Amino acid sequence: MTSASTLSHKDAEYLSNWKRRIEAVGNLNYPVQARQQRLYGSLRLLVAIQPDGYVKDIQILHSSGSTLLDNAAMRIVELASPSSHSRKKCARPPIFWK
Repeated sequence: MTSASTLSHKDAEYLSNWKRRIEAVGNLNYPVQARQQRLYGSLRLLVAIQPDGYVKDIQILHSSGSTLLDNAAMRIVELASPSSHSRKKCARPPIFWK
């Protein structure tokens, strides 16, 4: 995640809330096949979030090594969109979250 120290208070709070939402959605939507095979991994995504809270773009920066997990992570980010704490009132370009 982009360092909170480099963001405004509102942006840091927004990203913190969004991260918690993704974790909650991810816990509910972890792939059954991955659970059965005991597949776990860590990956890094670059996510562009539009001011309305919807995801504009997702890129894999570092794969987990499993296509199943990588695809599931991108699906989970999409499922978590839009963030319930929308940035509609901010007239700014998308936030990029790593």
